[in-house]
This record gives sequence, C-alpha cells and structure tokens, in this order.
Amino acid sequence: MVQTLILKPGAVSAGETFSIPGYAPPARSLLAFFVVSRATTDVKHAACAATDAAYSSETTLATINHFNAITPKTIVETTPGTGEVQLVDERTIKVGDAIGAEDYVIICYIEKGAFSGV
Repeated sequence: MVQTLILKPGAVSAGETFSIPGYAPPARSLLAFFVVSRATTDVKHAACAATDAAYSSETTLATINHFNAITPKTIVETTPGTGEVQLVDERTIKVGDAIGAEDYVIICYIEKGAFSGV
C-alpha cells in the first residue's frame, strides 16, 4: 500500500536523519519527498506624511507566518547530497539539505510488505 505522511520533523541538519513515526507503517521504498518551507513576513505601515504620525514606514503592524515554497527532493540510494534524500532503513530518512524547525515534509512511500514477493 502507498502511504502519504505530512510531518513536522523539527530542525534537521544537512546529512542528519529523522524517523518515520511509530504510528505509521514502516517503509520499503520512497516514492516522493517534498519540503514545505515556512517563512514570516512583516507587514509595515505605509509611509505617512503627517509630521506627528504615530507610525512610520518602518513600524511593523503584524508578522504573518506563511508557506513559502514546496521543494521536491530527489530520492537516492547512497548518501544524499544537496537536493536529495535517502531511505536509510524502514524508519529512517537522511536529508542532504537542512530542514527548518518550522518546515513540514510530505513523504510518499511504499509500505514494507505491501506487495507479495517484495
């Protein structure tokens, strides 16, 4: 069976690993892997012509957290480099690029034992 997980693994440095959670079936092989990056944007006040204005053009009125990009990664069978990921074992994924603390990952994989003979 094909499984799809959406996870927030926390900060993972390039060359390090994270685990597929115990509640999910173990993986036989990866089909697709995406990193959904999060970013923040400060909303600034528009420039005001009044001499005694309460806000300037540098006053932050709000900070918005939003998704910034969805980046696909190439799946490899050896140590991953930039833009790549590797399934190390049935519950461990190694990344070639860092994953930010606020980023999410989307993982599509074939469940271990899903097909007879594999």
